[in-house]
Amino acid sequence: MTTNTSKYLLGIFFLIGIGLSAQTYPELSGMTYKDLRALSDWYILTEAKGSLDGDGVEDRVVILESKDSIAEKRCGNCLKLPNKARIIAVLFSNKSTPKVRIQNNRFIARPNEGGTVRWLDPKIKIADKRLHIFYQYERSSNIAYHFEYREKGLVLVYVKSKIDHDGKELVFKEYDFKKGKLNIECTEFYYPEKASIPVELHSEVEIIDISHLQMKRFVDFEEMYSWEIAEYHKL
Repeated sequence: MTTNTSKYLLGIFFLIGIGLSAQTYPELSGMTYKDLRALSDWYILTEAKGSLDGDGVEDRVVILESKDSIAEKRCGNCLKLPNKARIIAVLFSNKSTPKVRIQNNRFIARPNEGGTVRWLDPKIKIADKRLHIFYQYERSSNIAYHFEYREKGLVLVYVKSKIDHDGKELVFKEYDFKKGKLNIECTEFYYPEKASIPVELHSEVEIIDISHLQMKRFVDFEEMYSWEIAEYHKL
């Protein structure tokens, strides 16, 4: 590599770094919802309310997004690149003002991590004492995570995903950690000449035993699709 090339590349990385914050995240433990709204460098992207711990008192889940880009390293071999960072915080009431008891800085997908989707946003809700986190990708592909309250924390109990391969193949995956099973249904389609509606060509179902896996705690999750459940199957 020539000296001029090295200087050029260093200049590019310097320009990329201008205006970026360091990879730091605020410590939210003990904060109230009012405190979260008052954060100067973050804003609330989305939120959900409901009872997670079954005490009948309303809890709250909040996803924060950084106002400015933050240099983040999102995988082992990745460079630090500018991202709109995201934090998910869970506020439990405990018969008083809800306060943050759970925080995860890594798991929520960033806007540019949706593949061909230009801007990926999570949708969250609390229903049936579960926290649901849902992502809609291109075509009809999607994934939904279900977390349940266990021993003063949240654990992953169920995931359902759908992968649409250009309308020629649909793959449904159902991870049930309570039953210890991963169900995979794969259906192939073809389009007859001049037809607009596909015809099912082949379908098969596979069941993989995942009973050896412990339910993973929400706070232990890293980036999406970094936890290998079985060969070729990651969450």
